Amino acid sequence: MKATDVSRWDSLDRIIDRIGAADALSEDLWADIMAGAAVRLAAMPRQAAVSRLNRFAASGAWVDAAFVLIEVELAAWRLRRIDYDDGEWRCALSRAPDLPEWLDHAVEASHRDLALALVMVAIDTMREVRSHHEQRSVSVPQTRAGDRNYVCCDNF
Repeated sequence: MKATDVSRWDSLDRIIDRIGAADALSEDLWADIMAGAAVRLAAMPRQAAVSRLNRFAASGAWVDAAFVLIEVELAAWRLRRIDYDDGEWRCALSRAPDLPEWLDHAVEASHRDLALALVMVAIDTMREVRSHHEQRSVSVPQTRAGDRNYVCCDNF
């Protein structure tokens, strides 16, 4: 893992801590979220999604901005659930929201503020993807490139 990857994940941990302590999303916190979590958005500064995100953030439409963040940064994930119960918003993201909940592996987060709950579940999902990627990359055997073709013969 690169040093930049480590600092990015440390940054995500600090952002999660700040979100947990915040009462509402602010411009300062949003700037930190964009700097620490929005890797894909930073790579496409002229795209329509970026201009939409900037318009939402400039007008204080934090929930809409959080939805765009999820849409771009976690393109394979979909919102599975938003619930409001006992003063907290509970959000869940899933790769397979059409499956029954007992078959699905969803990432969940909660907060008193809806926009912060959405951002928190997005960042938790980014961390989940990272840990899953690290587990997979360690367990895959490495081979040297050569003039041979390899075929997996496992019977699934």
